[in-house]
Amino acid sequence: MRKLIFKGGYGEHGRSCFLVKYSAKDRYYMVDCGIMDTDEFPYPNLTREELGKVDYLFLTHCHKDHSGAIPYIIEKGFEGWIVASSMSVLLEEISYNKIISLIIKEFPQTEICLDTLKLQYGRSGHCPGSIWFYIEDQYGSCFFSGDYQADTLLYACDRVEYMHADIGILDCAHEQTLQNAMELREEFVQTINNCFQKKQSVILPVPRYGRGLEMLYLLKKAFPDAVVKMDTDFVICGKKMLHERCWYKEEAYMELQQRQSFSWETTISTSLEKYHKMDFDILLVADTHIQKESNQYYIRQAVDNGCVLIITGRLKEGSLPMQLYKEGKALRCVYPHHQSCGDLQVMMDSNDFHIAYPYHNPLKEIYVK
Repeated sequence: MRKLIFKGGYGEHGRSCFLVKYSAKDRYYMVDCGIMDTDEFPYPNLTREELGKVDYLFLTHCHKDHSGAIPYIIEKGFEGWIVASSMSVLLEEISYNKIISLIIKEFPQTEICLDTLKLQYGRSGHCPGSIWFYIEDQYGSCFFSGDYQADTLLYACDRVEYMHADIGILDCAHEQTLQNAMELREEFVQTINNCFQKKQSVILPVPRYGRGLEMLYLLKKAFPDAVVKMDTDFVICGKKMLHERCWYKEEAYMELQQRQSFSWETTISTSLEKYHKMDFDILLVADTHIQKESNQYYIRQAVDNGCVLIITGRLKEGSLPMQLYKEGKALRCVYPHHQSCGDLQVMMDSNDFHIAYPYHNPLKEIYVK
């Protein structure tokens, strides 16, 4: 019998955490340990007793909804191994004395054995360092997609195809649409073009590590004459993300590195408060929910003066983007850094998962073959 315990992520967007029993001796491995930053208690509901039975934490990537609870579980008694890509360890700045860093080589990866576990992994296309896991033990096999997008412009993805697993935990954060990545990108570009037609500049809040870099790559191609600027945090994080070449499509990586195509110079201060001239067409700000007070002040001022805030990810209750959206001063436009419902169907059709649990959305669905 397979014992799988959902500690977060299933039926909610965030707090991803899955416990799996892999030994008759009552030992477990865990996949991700994220937080839900909209909750008063943001952590997965893990007891000290449960954490004492966890030998391995497999980390899909560095975003806080997948890795933000690492300090919390260590404080609560976790003493197992953290297994993650070397890039995730770098970006998350994990400080821990038991880390197994996974190196990306030519796919498919050589099978890795950890005790009685057999592990295969590949790049998931979500951000630098993001990976999926296929794990076998004496009870069978489980596949964890992590945050996954196969059809990317910038990030490399080792496509998941012809795989057989008893259980699949599959990303479906864009559950509200059947559109594929190309269609969603076209819609994103058209939304910005519509703003330009109205003589409106655009502000795009993005995570420190993730979709922002691919959006920059797309925008430079779609609007070659537009003035695209970035705040200093975006520039610092962007350079850090380019530390390992293996996470990128080769041609795209080379274009990003060419200064004549993508200048990393910026006149915008880290906090934006000294930047009063809105001499940009597009501004990328590495502050997803606009949580910095100085950014809140500047962006509120910019929007009141005619700029448009475009939200491409989750709306956080009580945040400035949510306030502006309710006021009709911000737009929502899905950017395909996760799977849509249509992508999920393609993944299930291309693989053989006996039971599939879509996660990263408010629904609680189960697909059984």
